[in-house]
Amino acid sequence: MSPEHWGDLRVMPLKPDYSNTPHDPRIDAFRDAVAALELDGRIVGYLATRIEPVAEARVGHWWWTRWETPREVVTWLQTRTVPDSPLPEFDDGVDIFGDFLVELESGLMEVVDHRQNDDDWDERKVFEYRLIWLSDSEYEEAWDRYGFADTHIV
Repeated sequence: MSPEHWGDLRVMPLKPDYSNTPHDPRIDAFRDAVAALELDGRIVGYLATRIEPVAEARVGHWWWTRWETPREVVTWLQTRTVPDSPLPEFDDGVDIFGDFLVELESGLMEVVDHRQNDDDWDERKVFEYRLIWLSDSEYEEAWDRYGFADTHIV
């Protein structure tokens, strides 16, 4: 292909442009937030949430891509603080479909028991944790103590 035909390819970015991502006010409460995870009256872990832009590839090849309009989603990191907790030692995720946002808004989060080592997920017990959102000073301490500041999901 001659250079005069390259023009169209140069305007199709390899990465999406997040500078025009629309603000989603529904998820403002979860921007850089930390919640303590309570089970049976005791704190057994922490959940940190961030808001990140994502865009899905609409069409393209490895050398060019057209992107959907970016949108904001909740990303999360979770850690346990008590060794005998049914929480996994560390977990993370991106709420692409909005299911996790429903749990965050309800103040309750369901997690499968990770202490069992078998492969039968359908037989594992599900625990329901109460989310206790931390104040700014508590948030900063937990954010630093559990390494949330050093980890990125998206």
